Amino acid sequence: MEHLHMNYPRDLIHRLRAGESERRISGDLRISRITVHRYHDLAEAQGYLQPGSPMPDDEAIRACLGEPSHPPRRASSVEPYADVVERLLEQRVEMMAIYQRLRDDHGFHGKLLLRAPLRTPPAAA
Repeated sequence: MEHLHMNYPRDLIHRLRAGESERRISGDLRISRITVHRYHDLAEAQGYLQPGSPMPDDEAIRACLGEPSHPPRRASSVEPYADVVERLLEQRVEMMAIYQRLRDDHGFHGKLLLRAPLRTPPAAA
C-alpha cells in the first residue's frame, strides 16, 4: 500500500468519520481512489471509524501503518563515472561536453537526458 505523509492518513480518517465519500476524498487529496479505499479498509479494521471512538493519535496511526517502504532505486548509468563528472562540473564544463567526454574517453554507453542540473554550479567570482 502506498504510504502517505502523516497528515494525509489523519485527514483521511477524519473525513471518513465525517461520512465523506472515497471519491471526494480522493479528488480533494489528489490520491488514487484505490489508495483511499485501502486506507478506509485499514481504518475500519482498526476500529477508527466506529461511532464514539476517539480519533487515533499520530503514534497509533504510524504503528498501524508501519514503516513506509522505499521504492527500489535504479542505479544511474553515470554512477561509475561520478568522480569524472564532478571534476568536469567543477571545471565548469557543459553537460553536452561531459557526455561526449564520457562516451569518447571512458566508453560510456548511456543516453544523454537533459533534465534539471545535477547540482547548482558554483557562482562565478
